[in-house]
Amino acid sequence: MADMLVALCAMTFNASVELSGGKWMFGPFMCNVYNSLDVYFSTASILHLCCISVDRSPLQPDQCTFVVNKAYALISSSVSFWIPGIVMLVMYWRIFKEAVRQRKALSRTSSNILLNSVHMGHTQQPTNLSYLHPSDCDLNTKSAREETISAVSNLE
Repeated sequence: MADMLVALCAMTFNASVELSGGKWMFGPFMCNVYNSLDVYFSTASILHLCCISVDRSPLQPDQCTFVVNKAYALISSSVSFWIPGIVMLVMYWRIFKEAVRQRKALSRTSSNILLNSVHMGHTQQPTNLSYLHPSDCDLNTKSAREETISAVSNLE
Protein backbone atom coordinates (compact mmCIF):
# COMPACT_ATOMS: atom_id res chain seq x y z
CA MET A 1 0.00 0.00 0.00
CA ALA A 2 2.78 2.44 0.94
CA ASP A 3 4.63 1.78 -2.32
CA MET A 4 1.41 2.29 -4.29
CA LEU A 5 0.87 5.65 -2.59
CA VAL A 6 4.44 6.68 -3.45
CA ALA A 7 3.79 5.73 -7.08
CA LEU A 8 0.42 7.51 -7.30
CA CYS A 9 1.00 10.61 -5.18
CA ALA A 10 4.68 11.32 -5.59
CA MET A 11 6.07 9.73 -8.71
CA THR A 12 3.29 11.00 -10.98
CA PHE A 13 4.10 14.64 -10.14
CA ASN A 14 7.81 13.93 -10.53
CA ALA A 15 7.16 12.34 -13.94
CA SER A 16 5.15 15.36 -15.07
CA VAL A 17 8.04 17.66 -14.14
CA GLU A 18 10.44 15.49 -16.10
CA LEU A 19 8.13 15.37 -19.13
CA SER A 20 7.58 19.14 -19.10
CA GLY A 21 11.28 19.94 -19.20
CA GLY A 22 11.71 20.64 -15.48
CA LYS A 23 8.75 23.02 -15.07
CA TRP A 24 6.24 22.75 -12.24
CA MET A 25 2.73 23.28 -13.64
CA PHE A 26 0.55 22.80 -10.58
CA GLY A 27 1.07 26.00 -8.55
CA PRO A 28 2.68 26.68 -5.17
CA PHE A 29 -0.04 25.01 -3.07
CA MET A 30 0.28 21.69 -4.91
CA CYS A 31 4.06 22.01 -4.73
CA ASN A 32 3.79 21.98 -0.94
CA VAL A 33 1.29 19.10 -1.04
CA TYR A 34 3.56 17.13 -3.38
CA ASN A 35 6.65 17.65 -1.22
CA SER A 36 4.75 16.65 1.92
CA LEU A 37 3.24 13.53 0.37
CA ASP A 38 6.56 12.52 -1.16
CA VAL A 39 8.35 12.63 2.19
CA TYR A 40 5.42 11.08 4.10
CA PHE A 41 4.76 8.16 1.76
CA SER A 42 8.45 7.47 1.08
CA THR A 43 9.06 7.29 4.83
CA ALA A 44 6.07 4.97 5.22
CA SER A 45 7.43 2.75 2.46
CA ILE A 46 10.87 2.56 4.07
CA LEU A 47 9.38 1.78 7.49
CA HIS A 48 7.18 -0.89 5.89
CA LEU A 49 10.23 -2.54 4.33
CA CYS A 50 11.95 -2.36 7.71
CA CYS A 51 9.00 -4.13 9.36
CA ILE A 52 9.06 -6.84 6.70
CA SER A 53 12.77 -7.47 7.31
CA VAL A 54 12.20 -7.72 11.08
CA ASP A 55 9.28 -10.08 10.51
CA ARG A 56 11.45 -12.38 8.39
CA SER A 57 14.25 -12.66 10.90
CA PRO A 58 14.58 -16.15 12.40
CA LEU A 59 13.06 -16.49 15.87
CA GLN A 60 12.38 -19.36 18.16
CA PRO A 61 8.70 -20.39 17.91
CA ASP A 62 8.00 -19.59 21.58
CA GLN A 63 10.16 -16.48 21.76
CA CYS A 64 9.59 -12.94 20.60
CA THR A 65 12.52 -10.71 21.36
CA PHE A 66 14.00 -7.74 19.62
CA VAL A 67 17.71 -7.69 20.29
CA VAL A 68 19.37 -4.39 19.55
CA ASN A 69 23.11 -4.03 19.29
CA LYS A 70 24.86 -0.79 20.20
CA ALA A 71 25.59 0.27 16.62
CA TYR A 72 21.96 -0.14 15.58
CA ALA A 73 20.68 1.69 18.66
CA LEU A 74 23.10 4.58 18.09
CA ILE A 75 22.39 4.95 14.37
CA SER A 76 18.64 4.46 14.70
CA SER A 77 18.21 6.92 17.55
CA SER A 78 20.47 9.46 15.87
CA VAL A 79 18.68 9.34 12.52
CA SER A 80 15.17 9.26 13.92
CA PHE A 81 15.52 11.54 16.96
CA TRP A 82 18.80 13.25 17.81
CA ILE A 83 19.79 14.71 14.43
CA PRO A 84 16.28 16.00 13.55
CA GLY A 85 15.88 17.33 17.09
CA ILE A 86 19.17 19.23 16.97
CA VAL A 87 18.36 20.61 13.51
CA MET A 88 14.96 21.85 14.75
CA LEU A 89 16.47 23.44 17.86
CA VAL A 90 19.14 25.25 15.85
CA MET A 91 16.64 26.47 13.24
CA TYR A 92 14.12 27.70 15.81
CA TRP A 93 16.92 29.43 17.77
CA ARG A 94 17.93 31.26 14.57
CA ILE A 95 14.30 32.19 13.91
CA PHE A 96 13.95 33.50 17.47
CA LYS A 97 17.15 35.59 17.19
CA GLU A 98 15.97 37.05 13.86
CA ALA A 99 12.54 37.90 15.31
CA VAL A 100 14.17 39.71 18.24
CA ARG A 101 16.47 41.59 15.85
CA GLN A 102 13.56 42.66 13.67
CA ARG A 103 11.49 43.74 16.68
CA LYS A 104 14.36 45.90 17.90
CA ALA A 105 14.84 47.40 14.44
CA LEU A 106 11.13 48.21 14.15
CA SER A 107 11.14 49.65 17.65
CA ARG A 108 14.08 51.92 16.82
CA THR A 109 12.33 53.03 13.63
CA SER A 110 9.06 53.88 15.39
CA SER A 111 10.97 55.65 18.18
CA ASN A 112 12.95 57.69 15.64
CA ILE A 113 9.76 58.71 13.85
CA LEU A 114 8.24 59.89 17.13
CA LEU A 115 11.40 61.75 18.15
CA ASN A 116 11.77 63.37 14.74
CA SER A 117 8.20 64.59 14.82
CA VAL A 118 8.80 66.11 18.28
CA HIS A 119 12.07 67.77 17.27
CA MET A 120 10.81 69.02 13.91
CA GLY A 121 8.00 70.87 15.66
CA HIS A 122 5.12 69.30 13.78
CA THR A 123 1.82 70.75 14.94
CA GLN A 124 -0.30 67.71 14.26
CA GLN A 125 -0.72 65.44 17.28
CA PRO A 126 -0.17 61.74 16.53
CA THR A 127 -3.46 59.90 16.70
CA ASN A 128 -2.07 56.41 17.17
CA LEU A 129 0.95 55.88 19.40
CA SER A 130 1.42 52.13 19.35
CA TYR A 131 4.41 50.21 20.55
CA LEU A 132 5.56 46.88 19.22
CA HIS A 133 6.39 45.38 22.58
CA PRO A 134 5.81 46.46 26.20
CA SER A 135 9.56 46.74 26.73
CA ASP A 136 9.81 49.24 23.86
CA CYS A 137 8.28 52.01 25.93
CA ASP A 138 8.29 51.88 29.71
CA LEU A 139 5.45 54.11 30.88
CA ASN A 140 5.49 52.76 34.40
CA THR A 141 8.00 55.22 35.80
CA LYS A 142 7.10 58.76 36.76
CA SER A 143 9.84 60.34 34.61
CA ALA A 144 8.78 58.38 31.54
CA ARG A 145 5.19 59.58 32.00
CA GLU A 146 6.35 63.17 32.40
CA GLU A 147 8.50 62.93 29.25
CA THR A 148 5.58 61.52 27.27
CA ILE A 149 3.21 64.24 28.49
CA SER A 150 5.83 66.88 27.71
CA ALA A 151 6.40 65.50 24.20
CA VAL A 152 2.68 65.39 23.43
CA SER A 153 2.11 68.91 24.76
CA ASN A 154 5.00 70.17 22.61
CA LEU A 155 3.24 68.74 19.56
CA GLU A 156 0.12 70.75 20.32
